[in-house]
Amino acid sequence: MTKEEYINLIKKEKHNFDIKYSELQKMYEICLKKYEKNDMKEIMLKHNKLLKETVLNLLRYYPEFQEVKSMIIFTGSIARNTNLLYSDIDINIIYDNKYREKLLQQEDKFCYMLSIILGFRGRDRIHGITYYLPKISNVYNNEIKNNSYKLEFSDGVIEYKCRDNADKTMWNTFNSTRSIDDLTNYMLDNSKLFEDWTNCYSLIIDNGYYNKFHSEIKKNELNNIKKEDFLESIHKLKLDIKEKLNTKDIMTIRDIKLIYKNRQLHLFYKLLAIIYKILLMNGIEIDKIDLKQFDDSNILLKLNIKSNIFDYGYHYLFMITRLQYIINCLNLDLSKHSLLTIEKDKLNIIYKEKLGGNDIFDDLNKVKNILNDEILTILDKLEELI
Repeated sequence: MTKEEYINLIKKEKHNFDIKYSELQKMYEICLKKYEKNDMKEIMLKHNKLLKETVLNLLRYYPEFQEVKSMIIFTGSIARNTNLLYSDIDINIIYDNKYREKLLQQEDKFCYMLSIILGFRGRDRIHGITYYLPKISNVYNNEIKNNSYKLEFSDGVIEYKCRDNADKTMWNTFNSTRSIDDLTNYMLDNSKLFEDWTNCYSLIIDNGYYNKFHSEIKKNELNNIKKEDFLESIHKLKLDIKEKLNTKDIMTIRDIKLIYKNRQLHLFYKLLAIIYKILLMNGIEIDKIDLKQFDDSNILLKLNIKSNIFDYGYHYLFMITRLQYIINCLNLDLSKHSLLTIEKDKLNIIYKEKLGGNDIFDDLNKVKNILNDEILTILDKLEELI
């Protein structure tokens, strides 16, 4: 495929995607004015389906991944059913490292196509667990130093940028192993730490890897985990929740992302991971960590626990989407890489005009505190079950 053919293909696919996405965006804008759990769940589900359909549709242009033994899986929010309007895409393309030289350029071309179609502002918004896997090369060429990859075609080159300060993300992504064994070992090692993403993945395309990978993870989910590990994890989560954080009138976007999204959602997802493991320990079959499934089946009743924790979780995801929507109105991303500062007053002007609120951080904190109080209550009950 030439550069011109590639660009024209992206334009065609983006046009088709934008038609579907615009309807979804309108639904979100209506929903964001007032919290209704069922509306939020419905839109998240439609968004999830659209993302999956889009990825599958674009992968048909990259048969190279199916010409070798391989597997492509979602992790993160799409697999967990917690994806939001501005969520990143966690996608993992796994194959034998002997094919890296041939397939890395195809990975980047696929990711570029996906990022343009989704309206992402950088390569770093499409990532995955491979970012954390062992490094098997040490390429740090001028392109990565300048915050971009080069996509090469017979008739030209496209520079594929990351957002500011994301060169470390690019370096890790480019230099990591793609081995199925490395991925499996990493997931199993971190499973002992009660990390949600180690038991939270969904298949996109398989060419001979998935069944073995999935069975290996399932077989070892409770290996070497003792009562003391459960209690230690619960105790640590309680301490993390009770830790007080200071916020300022003017914060960097990075601070806002780390405090209100990364840290807070990590606490909630850590609880989901502990619930998941305790269900397994009690002989209750469950496939993976999935917020929608947990809520739809009222999973905590299987442990004789009555709680509105999932209602509060969806409410907090709603508030995070409001925050992202406001920041997006300034043509910015809620990014862990961004050192730009934002005044709360400016955000609240948009909050009032667009969504009828007064203080976005006050509202976030109220819902956050309710969520955390309920997490602590559930942790006490889980402790009694162990």
